[in-house]
Amino acid sequence: MKDIATMFDKQEFEEIIENFKNSLKYEDLLYVLSSYISLNNVGGAYEFYKKREKILEKTDFLASMNYLLLILALLNNNELVKREFERIKSIPYISQEVEEFIHDLDENYKKIKATTEENSSTNYNFIEELNSENCDDVIGAIKYIHENFKDKINSYGVVFYEAFTKRENFDLAKNFLLLELLETGFDKDISFFKNGKFYYINPKEYQVQYLTYEKKIDEMIKFVKRNEKVTNLIDDISYYFISFLNNEIPTFFNNEQLETILYLAIRKAYMNVNADINEDSIVKELKIDENLIKEYENSFNNF
Repeated sequence: MKDIATMFDKQEFEEIIENFKNSLKYEDLLYVLSSYISLNNVGGAYEFYKKREKILEKTDFLASMNYLLLILALLNNNELVKREFERIKSIPYISQEVEEFIHDLDENYKKIKATTEENSSTNYNFIEELNSENCDDVIGAIKYIHENFKDKINSYGVVFYEAFTKRENFDLAKNFLLLELLETGFDKDISFFKNGKFYYINPKEYQVQYLTYEKKIDEMIKFVKRNEKVTNLIDDISYYFISFLNNEIPTFFNNEQLETILYLAIRKAYMNVNADINEDSIVKELKIDENLIKEYENSFNNF
C-alpha cells in the first residue's frame, strides 16, 4: 500500500478513506478527515470524527477541536453545534490551555464560521494554492492562512507539512513552508537538502531554539532602529538581514556571526543609495569578522 502522505499529495482522497478508515493511528485519522473535507463530504467527515472521537481528542485535544469546529461550521447545523458544545463544555479538566479554549469556544467557532463563509463567497481554495508549483501562489496562501486563521495557525501544521514534502526543490516557497513548520512546532521528523547540506530535524524539538534565536534577531533589529543615521534605510536593512537568515534556516548563527551579517545588510542598503558606510557610528559598534564577510557576502548579491 502506498504511503498515506503520498496519496494525499496526489489527491487520492477516496482511496485514503477506503484504505485507512479503520486505522487507529492519529495521523492517519487526520488524513482521512481532510480527505472527506476535500471531497466536500462534510457529513462523512463528521460521522468519521464521531467514530474516532476518543482517539482524536485523547491524542491532541486542541488540534482535534479545530477539525471539529471546521466540520461543524461547514455543516451549518445549529442543533448539532448546540449538542457538541454541551459535550465539549462538560469535558473534565485536561489542562489550562484546554480550559481557556473551551471558555472561548463560542468565539473560536464564530471565527472559523466567518472564515468558511468568506471562503465560500470568494471561492479561494488556499489549500490548493498552498500546493501550487508557483512560489507566489504558495506564499500568498501562507499569508492568507495567517490573516484568517491567526489564532488557529497550529492546526495547519499538517497542510504545511504536506505542501513541504510534496515540493522537491528547495525554492523560496519551500523555505517559507519550513518556517511555518518551525513556527507551528509540527511534531514529525522532516528531512531535506538545502544549500548543499542534508538536514534531518523535528520542528517541535527545534522550536524552542528557534524562538530563542528569533529574540536575538529582534534585539539586533531594535539596535538598528535606535540609530538615527539609518532611519531612512531601516526597512531595507531589516529586509536584507532577515532574508539572509531565513535563507539559512535551519542553520543558526552566534552573536558575532549575526553582527557580521547585520553589517553586510547595512552595507547592502547603503550601496543602494550610493552612500558611504565607513563613517557611520552604527558600524563601529558591531563586532565584524573579515573572514565571515568573505564567506557571506556572495549571498547578499542575490537579494
